[in-house]
Amino acid sequence: MRIMNQKISKKIVHASIIVLIFIGLLVFIKNNKKEPNIINEQGNQLEETAAGDTKIQQDLVLDSAPTIKFDDKNKELFNDLLAKGNTALMSKEYEKAISFYQQALKYNDADVVYARLFTVYNIQNNTVKAIESINNAIKRFPAFTEYWVTKLVYLDEKTNTSFAELKQIYTDGLSKVDSRTKTNLVISFARIAESNGMKDEAIAAWQKGIELYPSNKSIYQAEIDRLKSL
Repeated sequence: MRIMNQKISKKIVHASIIVLIFIGLLVFIKNNKKEPNIINEQGNQLEETAAGDTKIQQDLVLDSAPTIKFDDKNKELFNDLLAKGNTALMSKEYEKAISFYQQALKYNDADVVYARLFTVYNIQNNTVKAIESINNAIKRFPAFTEYWVTKLVYLDEKTNTSFAELKQIYTDGLSKVDSRTKTNLVISFARIAESNGMKDEAIAAWQKGIELYPSNKSIYQAEIDRLKSL
């Protein structure tokens, strides 16, 4: 029964991240021209929200501002190529999508392009390119929590990455992600730890969640009590 529960947990986590990726893509196409209201040190948009709010993660990946400066003409070319890539992706023309995204990178080496490339390579089951893409997205926007969550879930589900290595990535991410969404990384790791049979690590993560976001203490404590009863 325990093994079955672990498999179910992994499927739920994996399904959640795939749904998030595609929701993000759809919202991106709708809001691509949205003006940023707060800019962080990487030149990416941040929105005011309460800690633990998942919506900020979607908005950030969709509206992250250019990581380099370029003139209006190049900006127009970049946006056009990005839009064409998104259209090709939604039409399941994956090679076309990759080509458009790679052309877009010539005008702007932006994290959002690498996030889209990750989506394509994930669908194609190209593990090497998928990992390379999500790492590039993280490198350009390390404060964005969902990139770290995506990487952890992907490595856990699609590779033989050890739990020790997953924990190291999680620890590294904790030191870099935006404080307002840090709990999302903690919660995701708690679920990954449980799905790997690491009950004590999962409990520690939920306790970290209480520390970071005490307003949700009752919810997180319920998870701790559930794990202790197993």
